[in-house]
Amino acid sequence: MIDNQVLGQRTRKTNIDYGLADKLNAEVKEEERLRKLDKGKKKNPEKEEDIWKLWPPIEYPGDTGFITLEDITCIGADGKVIEHYDELRVRKSIACTHDDVRGTYDNNFTLEEGAEYFDKEDKGWFLPSMALTCNILAKLYKRKDDPAYHELLMQYRNIAGDSFEYNQNTLIHWDAEGIIHYPHNNDFTGGVKVNNKSLGLERKYLLFHANDSFKDTWLWHAVKDKEYLRFLQNLTGLQDPGILSEIGDYYQRPAHIYGPTSCSESANITSAYLGCDDRVFDITTMKRRKMYIRGVHAINYAPMM
Repeated sequence: MIDNQVLGQRTRKTNIDYGLADKLNAEVKEEERLRKLDKGKKKNPEKEEDIWKLWPPIEYPGDTGFITLEDITCIGADGKVIEHYDELRVRKSIACTHDDVRGTYDNNFTLEEGAEYFDKEDKGWFLPSMALTCNILAKLYKRKDDPAYHELLMQYRNIAGDSFEYNQNTLIHWDAEGIIHYPHNNDFTGGVKVNNKSLGLERKYLLFHANDSFKDTWLWHAVKDKEYLRFLQNLTGLQDPGILSEIGDYYQRPAHIYGPTSCSESANITSAYLGCDDRVFDITTMKRRKMYIRGVHAINYAPMM
């Protein structure tokens, strides 16, 4: 139907949104999907005796357990490869340091503390970028029928009321509209030092253009906006970030983006981290804070620019 065929609009154009019905149908469909996920959680409550099986094991000095993944390629929004690994070892456990004075262990790190940990405590390993971690999760998800891969995949899912969120080796400069994987010292403010450069990790700087759509929202909704999609492609290293929605559904935690509107530092520099709380699977870009970290080790590493 064209404008001059609409009743009462013989002499002027209409402002009718002919796509409104499709938009409403898509929203209803998504609400129904989320309701089904919620019902699934009620029908399959987590058994208390099984919780320990999913808890992320802590990596104490000397631990050597890892899973090897092959042919991992992170691709930016322009289709260029930003990271590639023929083989990549991924720790089965989260990192941990020992406080000799208190006699306790600490398993929470900022980005820069995580980079330093692997330089001093776990030579040859490093803190992965957000792009690399998202590609690791995609690989694990595709092989989830294998118990070993499934166990590692599920360590990113919330259980027992705790949030399982992991710091990534990535910063977002909102003022400059740039994503920085493996940032160097001059990418931080306040004299923060990070040893990515000394570890041989190449800084990758990827541009995006923020608009009014950059707000807290569901991942399925964010990828519909051209600029938000570009941002997510550069952040996750996935040409189709929608696979993270599939992983969120598998976790029974819908994938959600926490953008700069959640953070008082939105005009400056924020960190990137991901994982689950008791409601959603978070892909988050907020102020820097301490979280879990997981090490990876590259075999035949081939840096890409």
